[in-house]
Amino acid sequence: NSSIHEYLIPKRIHQAWISNEVGHMSSIWIKSCLSLHPDWEYWFWTPAEANAFLKQYYPDSLPVYESFRDSAQSEDLLRYLVLHHYGGFFIDLDMKCLKPLDPWAAMYSCFVSKEPYEHLLQYDNSTIHTVANGLVVCKAGHPFLMDAVKRIQTLHRENKLPPLNSTGSTLLTQVLKTYEATKPDVNDQVKLIPPKYFMSTFDESNVDVIRALKTKCDEPNPQVRLHTNEKNICKAYRRRKGDNSPSNDSYTNHFWLPLHGDNSKRLYTVSIFSVNPKTKTFRNSVSGSS
Repeated sequence: NSSIHEYLIPKRIHQAWISNEVGHMSSIWIKSCLSLHPDWEYWFWTPAEANAFLKQYYPDSLPVYESFRDSAQSEDLLRYLVLHHYGGFFIDLDMKCLKPLDPWAAMYSCFVSKEPYEHLLQYDNSTIHTVANGLVVCKAGHPFLMDAVKRIQTLHRENKLPPLNSTGSTLLTQVLKTYEATKPDVNDQVKLIPPKYFMSTFDESNVDVIRALKTKCDEPNPQVRLHTNEKNICKAYRRRKGDNSPSNDSYTNHFWLPLHGDNSKRLYTVSIFSVNPKTKTFRNSVSGSS
């Protein structure tokens, strides 16, 4: 479909879960994206689809994918490879679409979002965990994606690290820093987007973030000196008076549920094909071609 490729990034939304049955809230958030993108392709990835895809196109990555015990790790590796092959927007299941994403598909060949600034307060070094990998957007074949894959493979050979370090936000931050140092061609650059567009709300269930907000912003210790970045974060936080709703600039809202999913899945689930009868999977697409 030529209209899918009219922008720098194909008009494709990719999402993944442990099965074709998604939780009730996830189904609502998926529909929010579908309704705003009626002419976009929607792809859904389960472990079975991932195995078939990797076996055909990235057989070297299949053993690494299958060795991960944590589904968050295997899903991270999958998202980088799916985007490398197909291109598009890989979006966590706990994200709601608020506005059409078309302008972003036309703007850059690859981009990721910064984490919410409030999240930085939990770290001694506020530059750690810059990238939030709940939304990764790239054209097919972008070299940054393969750099991330190679880094995962290297770390996997050397050691077993927790998900955040070995496949997710920390890794992507490190890979981006190394990648930018190579001064890539203008067509292969990666744009780091401020959080107000895609990650404007912080994780209220993260006790470390909540504790940091309290000790650094709400009840600051006068004997503890905050650096400029922390002061600015606290100013913005106080200005909102505790309001953790998306900004007017937001295109998505991230709900920060564990395992990128929906805890209500045990109570009520619905087939992804009921949510969207036009859902594409690797095995039901025409030989998996792009």
